[in-house]
Amino acid sequence: TDPHKCLDDNEVLSQMATIILAGHETTASTMTWMLYELARHPEDQRRVREEIQDLRKRKREARQDEEFNSNDYDSMKFFNVVIKETLRLYPIVITLFRYTDRDDVIPLEEPVVSASGEKLKEIPVGKGQRVHINIMGYNKSKSIWGPDAHMWNPERFLNVKKGSTLGVYANLLTFSEL
Repeated sequence: TDPHKCLDDNEVLSQMATIILAGHETTASTMTWMLYELARHPEDQRRVREEIQDLRKRKREARQDEEFNSNDYDSMKFFNVVIKETLRLYPIVITLFRYTDRDDVIPLEEPVVSASGEKLKEIPVGKGQRVHINIMGYNKSKSIWGPDAHMWNPERFLNVKKGSTLGVYANLLTFSEL
């Protein structure tokens, strides 16, 4: 079969249950971790609650529909950093495996020492080689996120410094395009 062939309607419909279930489960899991951390950090919970109440008040005063829309959610700065911190600490998928499509070299920001004691600044990979991508390792790396990388700290996303920009959202490998 042609790998570039589009799916017909029946094939698309047959995959919908999987897509809906997978999206439901991952969202529920992420929300559970977020609520857990907010319960453990009442000050952060208070800030999110105040942000929601403030938005409701502004919408009422502007005589707008009280239902929140995507722009409303985007405008809640602290709520968004809470979501980012949850996704950083609790990625649903913690590791990926990929196969290289060509010979290449992976540059390293920080050198590593090989089993033979050699200091490596890059790692050569061959076509077809299996590569392990440690999402949790990246999302909790002290060199990227600071000495408190293993701890809940939504504030870290309020003062983002320029540097590594990995992933498709918030410098997180959680939503990997790899």
